[in-house]
Amino acid sequence: MFTTRFIYTFLLFLSLSPLFGQLQLSGQLLDTDRQPIAFANVMLLQVGDSSLVKGTISEEDGKFQLSVEATGDYLLSTGLIGYKDNLISVSLNENLELTPMTLETEVTQLSTVEVRAEQPLLEQRGNKMIVNVGNSITGNSGSAIDLLRKVPGLIVVNDQITMAGQSNISILINGKPTQYLDVQSLLRDYPADNIERVEVIQQPGASYDAEGNGGILDIILKKNVRLGTNGAVRLRAGRGQLWKYGAATSLNYRDERINWSNRVSYNHNSGYEEMVLDRKVGQQTFLQTNRQPYLPHSLSLNSSLDYQLTERQEAGLSVQLFGSRNESTDENSTLIFDEEILQQELLTLNRDKRRSGLYTIDGYYQFELDTAGQKWSVDGAYYQYGRDAQNLLNTIVLPGQEPALFPSQRQEQPGHNHIYSFKTDYELPLAEGHLLSAGLKYSNAAVDNELQALVQQGQDWTTLDSLSNHFRFNETIQAAYLSYQFSFGKVSGQAGLRYEHNNTEGYAVTLDSLNVRRSGRFFPSFSVDLPVAGKIGLTGAYSYRISRPRYGNLNPFVLTLDPYTFQKGNPFLKPELTHSTKLTLTFDKQPFFNLEYNRTENNIQLITAQDDATGAAFALPENLDFHEKIGGSLFFPLSFMPGLSGYGGVMLHYHRFRSELFGDLYNQSQWNVVGFIQANYKISDTWSAEWSGWYTGPGVRGIMTYDGLYSMSFGVKKTLWDGRAELALAADDMIFRYWTGEINFSNLDIDILSKWETRRVNLSFLYKFGNRYLKKGDSRGSSARDEKRRMQD
Repeated sequence: MFTTRFIYTFLLFLSLSPLFGQLQLSGQLLDTDRQPIAFANVMLLQVGDSSLVKGTISEEDGKFQLSVEATGDYLLSTGLIGYKDNLISVSLNENLELTPMTLETEVTQLSTVEVRAEQPLLEQRGNKMIVNVGNSITGNSGSAIDLLRKVPGLIVVNDQITMAGQSNISILINGKPTQYLDVQSLLRDYPADNIERVEVIQQPGASYDAEGNGGILDIILKKNVRLGTNGAVRLRAGRGQLWKYGAATSLNYRDERINWSNRVSYNHNSGYEEMVLDRKVGQQTFLQTNRQPYLPHSLSLNSSLDYQLTERQEAGLSVQLFGSRNESTDENSTLIFDEEILQQELLTLNRDKRRSGLYTIDGYYQFELDTAGQKWSVDGAYYQYGRDAQNLLNTIVLPGQEPALFPSQRQEQPGHNHIYSFKTDYELPLAEGHLLSAGLKYSNAAVDNELQALVQQGQDWTTLDSLSNHFRFNETIQAAYLSYQFSFGKVSGQAGLRYEHNNTEGYAVTLDSLNVRRSGRFFPSFSVDLPVAGKIGLTGAYSYRISRPRYGNLNPFVLTLDPYTFQKGNPFLKPELTHSTKLTLTFDKQPFFNLEYNRTENNIQLITAQDDATGAAFALPENLDFHEKIGGSLFFPLSFMPGLSGYGGVMLHYHRFRSELFGDLYNQSQWNVVGFIQANYKISDTWSAEWSGWYTGPGVRGIMTYDGLYSMSFGVKKTLWDGRAELALAADDMIFRYWTGEINFSNLDIDILSKWETRRVNLSFLYKFGNRYLKKGDSRGSSARDEKRRMQD
């Protein structure tokens, strides 16, 4: 513990000095139509021999920034394939912001030029933090869950994702929401090497759905931005407690009007989880151990086509197919003691067979109405998700114990979900630095799921009516928003208002029970950037958001895990409502310190309950009256020695939960500290290394309190064949501490130990072929950007 804290303190001391001591050179690249040029090379050279001092690439808005340690005269070279190179002299004695530079189009034929540029791991653009994980060594050989651990402050334990203590995070994939899907299984099966970056949006504006009080995580998949025909092949294999392997290939074509990208991958992202419960029930003690391997085999196909109809019109279509199957056996052992004397020992084998498939299609059309920036776009999406799952439970009483009868049970869980979404957006520049945006959106989700519970009697299977159910859920959301971006001198900001009207119908067919809800709410948002002194600025933001219950939480199904453990849904859950405020201190418009306060009403938490008469424990989602969070975070770069890059940070938050629960008053609060670090070191032109780690101190989540835990991972990468191939070795979770916690409330006295697969070693090989020309790329959202997070069953 002392060593970990010392490392964080030492690196913080060394890193804060360069943050304020270096000189900053910034600017913006525009084309002759005054449009930003993205992905252009920006190089700072020595005057005498033109040797490279620093290099970067321009962002999507054409802006760039370089940090220089020494004052003096330099040459600034900028260029991109299809544009004429530009070379100017700059004199650096203090921080310098250049006037926007215009690159002229290159008319003559250019000879072959290879462009290599590396993005920083962590970037801040507007209201979002971008984590460029595409080239990460550690975590990149596993699943999407493994790679999400690269996001600062994000903790993943047993597939449960929290960000600075907030669990209700809206997760998007390529701008498409996931609330109507089994997102835990999807992320656990999805290959990490498909992911280019993760965008963290903690204060979303009015153009985003109001869903998600813990912010938004948008997982952006890899897509080609290179001219000509090119592609890549990746092979990987590794082992932790179980073997894992995968293969992927991509083939892309792009010219001045067409961009066609395709990617196919097969993966076996095996894993292992274990949970131990030590429960007191009256004079008895129940010691329960659940061992859950998962052995999914998944196949994914992504294909997208973007076509430039005219200079101002663009249209596109993308299709994604994803299928997964898993056949594994969970082991649930139960030891029942009466005053430390073993009374009974049970073993339940839960054979799980699960197949799921996801199909999505998304089309868009974008029209730039004039050269002043007036723009109109439409986007439509449809996706279908299907699941066919079966659980077979056999419980035996181990020899030497009192006989008992636990008949075998079978649970059939077929399900089908259909989602439609459509949106249109309009942007109108009013004056320099002022932009008015407006939009409409409509979405509909139709869910049809069954649970058929059967019990074995002799050779026959009989339906168990008390546990069987058929549940249909339909949700329609209609939304409209208006957003205004403004700039008055050095003061800039955004103000927005969103209205959402929500209709939901949950119908338990077997019980003939209908639950209908209709609501309409306004969701305001506001942010402002103020200068303080020199390069130091202050940003203030406020937003009002909602987090609707996930479908899996509303589903009233009762799922049996063993004779003494089950879980069920709660169709009477209310949506969460959150007021969120944040103050951020910036240096050269990059955040390094912030303070925040959130208050959530009807906070949804997974609560453990217990029936003292039967000894059974079960989990169900409940609304707690409110949850308060107050605290802040500090970010710092790692650049105190040549070749080293990365970031580190510390978060400190105070959490308080208060609610009437089980007839008692629950009032619990605690401070929680989170530390994280990601260090990349360039050993040579062809060798690089990576070290990442995180620590979270004791905290509280719902009615559980937990102890501190941590993890560290290491990796090394070798570039081969003039940059066309890479060989990487990653060792994940090599140093770790598992999650331990307890519940002491009402009639509950439970100690919990949660384990996951650790000490995983992965070897991967990547080979890239074809053209290496870069081309300016556009980014856009989908109409389904904010829809699918809530279907976690």
